[in-house]
Amino acid sequence: EETRKGMTEKVRQGIWPGAAPVGYLNARRPDGKNVIAVDMERAPGVIELFRRYAGGDTSLVELVTWAHQAGLTSKRGNKLPRSTIHALLKNPLYMGEFDWHGIRHTAQHQPLVSRELFERVQDRMAQRAVVSRATQFREFAFSGLLACAWCASEGNTFLLVGEIHKERYTYYACKECKRLGRGVYYREPDIEAAFLAELQKLWVDPE
Repeated sequence: EETRKGMTEKVRQGIWPGAAPVGYLNARRPDGKNVIAVDMERAPGVIELFRRYAGGDTSLVELVTWAHQAGLTSKRGNKLPRSTIHALLKNPLYMGEFDWHGIRHTAQHQPLVSRELFERVQDRMAQRAVVSRATQFREFAFSGLLACAWCASEGNTFLLVGEIHKERYTYYACKECKRLGRGVYYREPDIEAAFLAELQKLWVDPE
């Protein structure tokens, strides 16, 4: 109860009460308040992610590649996966605001991007979401379950995406590998057979 009261009071004062996202660090002010401060090492890379995506000609996949090449990492030194970069671009903390229990608050910390830049990124993400929903007219059995082993061997995580060939054959491929000119297609029947082979190895104790 005391912890909840403390967090609520911090929020009321415009202080983010949680862990600092990439580009910020948890710090302590002279008055003893725990706040977030700009991480001078990673903040420039975060700002560049917003700028590149708002430009309109850089995809999330390309942002991931750029972040890895630029050495932009988490505070623990790990490479940033696509999901983290996607969440980063949607986080209003970077423009000086944050949501808490469904209410938007103005923050005290220094924003990394302007409201105009942040909203340009949100507009582009919304447009891509509409296009994505419009093109996903078919559900694939293994969507979201298969990661590209080639990319995984290089420390990256990309899912295999289902495609229809000749209007009736289902294949899966990694878009990142295709972009790099090394695309490999996997037939759905072969994937199904591999899944079944693994499932048949399972044994459940009757008890």
